[in-house]
Amino acid sequence: MIILWTAVVAILLDAVLTYIGVAYFGAREAVITFVNRNPTLMWPFALIQVLGALYLYMMSKKHPWTRYLLYIAAFMHIVAVANNALLLWRP
Repeated sequence: MIILWTAVVAILLDAVLTYIGVAYFGAREAVITFVNRNPTLMWPFALIQVLGALYLYMMSKKHPWTRYLLYIAAFMHIVAVANNALLLWRP
């Protein structure tokens, strides 16, 4: 259960930092390019990612290997949060 909450918090922090960077500081999103035109589209995309993490967690009861996909998703978003924080922090 802790990995689910870690993934959800990392996804939401990634969304917040991406929104701040694109909407207020003029940063460019490289992966989700449609966010560059309309930064508020970050929130539905984050909701889809959270629902995907919840689906992976629920499927891990039936298929234990899906838990590894949840670990990868959590790690990927933790790295993205660190990257966004460093990019927003630089002078």
